[in-house]
Amino acid sequence: MTTLHELIDREFGIRTREREDTPDVSLDVNDTIVIRADSSRVGFIIVNTGAEIALMRFNRTPSAAVNIPIAADGGTLNMTYKEDYHLVGRELHGLVAANTTTLHVLEVLIEP
Repeated sequence: MTTLHELIDREFGIRTREREDTPDVSLDVNDTIVIRADSSRVGFIIVNTGAEIALMRFNRTPSAAVNIPIAADGGTLNMTYKEDYHLVGRELHGLVAANTTTLHVLEVLIEP
């Protein structure tokens, strides 16, 4: 019988493992690094579990004009290398326009 890990490894063509950030990432009005650059990352999902829209941007501070919004109360941002290429490995920053919100981060990494 094939296992979930075997199916995933076959899909990516390499051995992978998951990493879950604990505790969750808290965002406020200040720039926060949500995920650091990692060339071994092949995919990730970020779930906004808070009540404010999270504003995200690769490699620098998001602004009101330039951002990738993640909706409040369960909005997600997910990427895989097959669809998003090198973006998956880049550093991702976040903040909120007011108050705070919380992000839950899960990553899929190449097994060392």
